[in-house]
Amino acid sequence: MPQIRELRAAAEADRPYWLAVQEVIDHWADADAQYDAEVAQIDWAQAQLDDLLATPDTDPLDIASARADLRLRRMTLPTVSPAERFYPALTAANTARAAAAGGAAHIVTDTDVDRAIAAANDADRQALRTAHRRCSDLRRDLDRAELAAAASFAAADSRPVEHVLAQQADLETELRVLAAAGQYHVALPLAIGAGSPEDRTHAAIARTTELPFTLAVVTAPPGCQLTAALGAVSDAANNADRHILWCTPTADHLPHNALGADNTNVDDLHQRLTDNAWHAERGEILIVEAAAAADPAMLADLTEHAAQQQARVILLDTTPATWPLQPSARLLHLAHTDLPWSATIADPTATTTRRGAATPTTPDLEPVISQAARLHPDMLTDDLRGALTRRNTLLREHQRAHDAQRAASWMRSRERSAADDLPPQPGLDL
Repeated sequence: MPQIRELRAAAEADRPYWLAVQEVIDHWADADAQYDAEVAQIDWAQAQLDDLLATPDTDPLDIASARADLRLRRMTLPTVSPAERFYPALTAANTARAAAAGGAAHIVTDTDVDRAIAAANDADRQALRTAHRRCSDLRRDLDRAELAAAASFAAADSRPVEHVLAQQADLETELRVLAAAGQYHVALPLAIGAGSPEDRTHAAIARTTELPFTLAVVTAPPGCQLTAALGAVSDAANNADRHILWCTPTADHLPHNALGADNTNVDDLHQRLTDNAWHAERGEILIVEAAAAADPAMLADLTEHAAQQQARVILLDTTPATWPLQPSARLLHLAHTDLPWSATIADPTATTTRRGAATPTTPDLEPVISQAARLHPDMLTDDLRGALTRRNTLLREHQRAHDAQRAASWMRSRERSAADDLPPQPGLDL
């Protein structure tokens, strides 16, 4: 496009000189036509005179008249041909045109611009055809790979079972988190107030803190909006005399903000819990940022402890999916799938999809309980069948509890709206 713009500018600069050349050529063509017409008239007069001379008994007056007509026509014919008249002017116009362009080889016309555009379009079409062929090749290779993978699984049905059984500890951790996550306590909801209607991050954090459940997961891009929303959580907790413990995954991770002085990491906190040196207070809020990097077994222990102490845990999934997967990436994916109150805040400036409930993964990298659910019923062991039953039961319980919580929230909002619509009455405090 810059080259085309440059060519267009050169063609526009050449246009006055091109018009001057065309004007000389047009005048030359008109003069040529006029000269040819006059020569044709002379030839006609000569032919008339020859016919009269060849005819016997021709009146001498007719011959004299024909000779006079021929002589008159020859007198009107210009003595200088059109080429002699206009060639110097054409040469001068071409010379001026070449000088303005910096040489005849540098003259650019609209034809040159059209030729450049056509060449660029041809190159684009060729690149598009090449990309389509490459896409077709990739689709073919992908189909072949999927067929090969399906054939491998069909040839060795026992491998998926062995893969799941080898992760029995992770499966138990996932069930422990799901079981503790839905524990309901009236001391857990914390209202942080409404933010800007356009601030989706504040709204999602507000809905999360108002939940009465032990564990909630929020997937959100890091940034000033998340920091402001967490600041509102800190202010609301201080006003409600609620303690917040800010956590990072390990000691190698820096605290994401300075909202509170009480910062720690999951490793140290879990060690203090193991040593019986720390117990969560009733209503305490444990916020873990970049939770995917934490150890899933430690998160399960902390979640179970929070459920027993009527405290709550909020896991912030603030890092994009990486390879290899972070330790708790599968656990957070399971929470998004099985906890209906989990929230995902999309980043409008991101070019890649963040990890969430709808993010597809390969089967062997999904949560272990999800891998077990893919197995054929005849391949399940008693333990796996019991784990799947337990998961389905928790799914129904979580959905019912969430539906009931939303219905109660809706009723409370209706009651507040109705109370706001009542006219004030003397002596009645609304």
